[in-house]
Amino acid sequence: MSAPVSTRTVGPYRLIAQIGEGGMGVVYLADAPNGSRVAVKVLRPGVVGDAHGRSRLAREVTSLRRVRSPRIAEVYDADPWGETPYVVTRFVAGPSLREVVGSRGSLTGADLHRVAGGLAEALVVVHRADVLHRDVKPSNVLLEAGDPVLIDFGLAQLSDDMTLTQAGWLLGTPGYLAPEILYGEGPTPAADVHAWAATVVFAATGSGPYGSGPAMAVMDRARRGEFDLSVVPSPMVPVLTAALRMDPANRPTARQVVEWLGVSARGIVPAPAPTVIPRQPPAVAPQPAPAIAPRQTPPSPAQAPVVPFRAAPVGSTALTPLVDAYPGRLRRVVLWLCVSFLLLAGVVAAPVVAVVWAVLLGWALRTLAVATSSVREWRQSRGPRRRDTMLCVLALPWFAARRLVASLVNAACLLAVAGGFVALGRFGPAVGERPALVVAGLVVAAVSWWGPLTRDVRRGAAHVTSSLPRSGLALAVVLVLLLGVACGLLALQQVVGTSYLPLSSR
Repeated sequence: MSAPVSTRTVGPYRLIAQIGEGGMGVVYLADAPNGSRVAVKVLRPGVVGDAHGRSRLAREVTSLRRVRSPRIAEVYDADPWGETPYVVTRFVAGPSLREVVGSRGSLTGADLHRVAGGLAEALVVVHRADVLHRDVKPSNVLLEAGDPVLIDFGLAQLSDDMTLTQAGWLLGTPGYLAPEILYGEGPTPAADVHAWAATVVFAATGSGPYGSGPAMAVMDRARRGEFDLSVVPSPMVPVLTAALRMDPANRPTARQVVEWLGVSARGIVPAPAPTVIPRQPPAVAPQPAPAIAPRQTPPSPAQAPVVPFRAAPVGSTALTPLVDAYPGRLRRVVLWLCVSFLLLAGVVAAPVVAVVWAVLLGWALRTLAVATSSVREWRQSRGPRRRDTMLCVLALPWFAARRLVASLVNAACLLAVAGGFVALGRFGPAVGERPALVVAGLVVAAVSWWGPLTRDVRRGAAHVTSSLPRSGLALAVVLVLLLGVACGLLALQQVVGTSYLPLSSR
């Protein structure tokens, strides 16, 4: 229910009625200068904070303006520097998902599929703009003519310095927070996917996946991955199970969820940022509110193109689930191929050095896999502690010793394979040294990845890949460097021949 307010303006916007309130501020329905209806969120002073916090809000709003989709309540305008800071978004005329489920009961069939797919589309758009929501939950999903619209995206990042003492609210809501967030790790798009799944479970059952009760009890079940999907309609169970996995590296991306659900992803590419220019910080902090700088009026919500939402038939068996594909799987495959090509080039140019390098790399990845698993077990048994990282660093020699035997077994296999092919090229019947070394490089790469006792190698590599920057440019730079070094080794081998150092001869 909206609450009328006395005649009041915030910036050039005339407030009409209060339509919501949360930890960050109060939301009003307002009239824009061009006559359109917008939602104005007046932020609490504690959320914005000092000049540093206001600068952060200005940067955040600049990135949020890049996001345009019918599934998003877009940001139109903001004033971080005024006496009363505010953010203006598209007004969505509809109740929240929490209100709908509370008054009419849980969603089923096509309605549930429509909400799940539309919300996943919203996350695709948000993540494409390199923005995280961090607080996906039923109260932040509004239903406009039955279609979901995600609100407050990105703005939850302003609460980094807030504490749990504020309305039980810290970078999200208990029951919808991903396990890694509760263990003290940084947020990623995988955390938003987890929150998407928890929200869909609420839409389907009227309760979150981790049950109800005190916040600490709910968060404890979330930390242990003890979710309940027994009441969820069976067509949704596979994708929700994958999205609620404990390890964020094993969850599907929002794009994979959209593809699995079979929804139309047309029209979800972010549009160019609007022409409204945010105010700049004042040169000297004034005591009264700064004067309102002239600017263009925000675009009318009616101007935004509406893309029809098309849901696939509920329960369709023709769809091939993609939920078992790891997020970023294609990226990991491309990286592995480049590393394998580098290893092949190393074997051709300097077989002994390349094999030693492969053994040491495998040992390092095994150690990393054991370290991350140990930290996760510590946090599951006694909760996150600030000294976990320091303890992990101090224990690295022990973790490395635990994987020494596996590394030596793999080293013996690599040496046997490489030595056999080198001998075949040197003394075999007209095989040729270079072809034998090329085959040796391919086999060494395969044995390093899929040979005996290499499961921890793959786990460690997955952790490294998930920690790399998600920017396409950063990935391209890494790939170019790997390929450049590999090509340089092959060119060097063409000039000076194969080196068998540190051995004195072949």
